[in-house]
Amino acid sequence: MVAFCEFLNERGIITMTGASVTPKTMTEYLIWGRGNGRNQVAHSQGSLKMFFDWQIAEERRLLPNPVIPSIHGIHRQPSEPRPLSDDELRFAWEMLDRRGNARVSLAVAIGEESGLRISEIANVRVEDVDLVKQRITVRLPTKGKKSRWVPYGEKTRVCLEAWLKERDPHCGHNNLLCGKFGQPSTAQSLRDELNAILTKRGSTYHNGHKTNPDGFDKWSTHQLRHTMTSKLANGGANAATLKAIGGWGSDKAMNAYIKVTSPSCTADTNRP
Repeated sequence: MVAFCEFLNERGIITMTGASVTPKTMTEYLIWGRGNGRNQVAHSQGSLKMFFDWQIAEERRLLPNPVIPSIHGIHRQPSEPRPLSDDELRFAWEMLDRRGNARVSLAVAIGEESGLRISEIANVRVEDVDLVKQRITVRLPTKGKKSRWVPYGEKTRVCLEAWLKERDPHCGHNNLLCGKFGQPSTAQSLRDELNAILTKRGSTYHNGHKTNPDGFDKWSTHQLRHTMTSKLANGGANAATLKAIGGWGSDKAMNAYIKVTSPSCTADTNRP
């Protein structure tokens, strides 16, 4: 909404309720976003459509919704599964050991072994972690709109033990992960910190030189979800197990995360 208001201000449009905001306005907004390097503009159409739906429902706007999904929405082509290779995972952990901290290492371990989305990792509470059964309850909100539980392995267990020794039990909240000042970690704060640790770009520049001399060109924690799913599928896990852990509602959604490397991997509806 901030970017949209900035765009309207530049155009001299002072209200969103009248005829000044039309489908043409939304098209011009997308063009403005691309021209100004505002990448979030292309992904804001869903939120703007909901905002205008609210205005219409409240009778604040009498005209149709100016956001037309078939015109203004992003139409993504199906992407290939993109798990990290063993070498990439090894490299990531080398950098985490060198530059990281217990909190960030735990986030990566949960992503790798349990396949949680970064927003789900940030949303984990202390009471969601079962230390005896080694599993995590994934609470709402989730993309699939269902809570679930996921197992974790030895890497997460070790990182969890290290982090709980550092976590301040008097930080004032029950989020498992929290920042250096005690505030709850968010998906964005985790992204920023992971980029600072794992990418060449890092987070800041010093004397004109990049913070990190090496690292990934870019980092996506979501690739750990692909990695977990592909490893389980190639290891013989059936479709029902994968969908339960990943929280997918269909085989089509699940299969988009599986890169087959084993001839025996058949994680689909035909597998018992």
